[in-house]
Amino acid sequence: MKTRFIAEDDHSKAYDSKLIKRLLTEVAPLKRYVIIAFIFLLLTSLLSLVGPYLIKIAIDGYIRTGDLSGLSNIAIFYIIVLIFAYITEYIRIYYTQFVGQKRCIRCG
Repeated sequence: MKTRFIAEDDHSKAYDSKLIKRLLTEVAPLKRYVIIAFIFLLLTSLLSLVGPYLIKIAIDGYIRTGDLSGLSNIAIFYIIVLIFAYITEYIRIYYTQFVGQKRCIRCG
């Protein structure tokens, strides 16, 4: 039995400029919310990078030398970073869903 391969069409491109232009015109009335969601996306991404760096500091600076007070300070700071990461992720998801649902309401 021969296997037939279906040729890829224009819909499978990684970047489609027509689609991006259409998307931008559709969310233009909600631009403020899209910008807020993007800002919180950047904040969430930055906060996700802080955790591994704090663990590196904890291992190299405090666990290796046995400094438990410094380690507890890093642990408290790490927990604070996790809380802020959770809050920023929640806000990002909220605004992303808000834009999506407002867009769907306008379609229907």
